[in-house]
Amino acid sequence: MGNESPGAYAADVTFVIAEKRHSLFRRDGDDMELNVDIPLVKALSGCSVPILLLGGETMDLEIDEIIGPIIKG
Repeated sequence: MGNESPGAYAADVTFVIAEKRHSLFRRDGDDMELNVDIPLVKALSGCSVPILLLGGETMDLEIDEIIGPIIKG
């Protein structure tokens, strides 16, 4: 497959990727997670939360419903 040259050996190419820890984001399987503290008043009344993206840009996340605590167990 690919661009084989006459007389050359066909071989697979293997990449080994080592992930570096990020100061804000963490991986959970295929997902990226970011913890954001939202004041109680905003969580109960709705708000716009600026979310920092990996490239350094920000995106506003509009929250228009009451947010409760998420407990994983």
